[in-house]
Amino acid sequence: MKTRMGIGGRTRSAEAKVGRVVDNLVGRLVGSSPRQPLEIVHAVLEDIEHHLQPAGRGRWIFPFNRLTLELLAASPESKAQLAAVIGGADGLRARIAERLQPTCTLGPLDIRIRYRTARPAGWTGTEYHLELERVDLAPVVEAVPAQLVPSLELVVSNGGCGRRRFAFAAERIDIGRGAEVIDSRQRLLRRNQVAFTEDGGDANQTVSRRHAHIVYQAASREYRVYDDNSSRGTSIVRNGTTIPVPSGARGVGLQSGDELLVGQARLRIRIGSSAKGEGRPTSAPAASRSSRS
Repeated sequence: MKTRMGIGGRTRSAEAKVGRVVDNLVGRLVGSSPRQPLEIVHAVLEDIEHHLQPAGRGRWIFPFNRLTLELLAASPESKAQLAAVIGGADGLRARIAERLQPTCTLGPLDIRIRYRTARPAGWTGTEYHLELERVDLAPVVEAVPAQLVPSLELVVSNGGCGRRRFAFAAERIDIGRGAEVIDSRQRLLRRNQVAFTEDGGDANQTVSRRHAHIVYQAASREYRVYDDNSSRGTSIVRNGTTIPVPSGARGVGLQSGDELLVGQARLRIRIGSSAKGEGRPTSAPAASRSSRS
């Protein structure tokens, strides 16, 4: 099938074709040799890119939300090498997001990595097997007793929401434009607890439908913010210094006094005893049900 027709995409495709021709020639002359872990990862990324679908206006979508990657690791040493290069599910997701940007935004993706000591029949490749699925994903969140989750207050300092102040004692808070995100089949993909409205001015239009989310990490006892592959980016302003939040990464820890930037909209952060909110909201303000970013 056709992949993205950008300069970068054509260049990578041409390089890959040249690389395969050279590999075949060398293999016939001196015999084939196992590819290095980084070469395998690049082959997986190229395979994934071939599954993109055009979405119009120069945009592409990755239609799957579950990815199972099985890798051939005949020895503990080869397994350790592969695991170190891939970096686990989070590392692979970051590589995929980087590969697909900027013309494709990667949505929620459940990644499963498995290792095999022998190559089973029916594999799609020599060193790996890739399975892609579209399934109903339920958010997996480690349960934390409510009394152990510190209060978090978000105060809107730029942009328009149904309210100016939000107070939470929750393990996850979704931030975006519109209270609900609906796909083309009118299926609910996500509810934003902090929802910027459609008619809130220019700043609101820089907020993606699924822009960012905040999660309380019990192990480190901190709130961390994650960018959900937004179109205008997420960052933190702390003591006059701007800290970017990379897409598909491990997130950035929040501190009381930070200012969170989602696009051009801004939220002031207060955590713990400094948070004096109006109570935890039970629902997000009403907004458009479109899912476009």
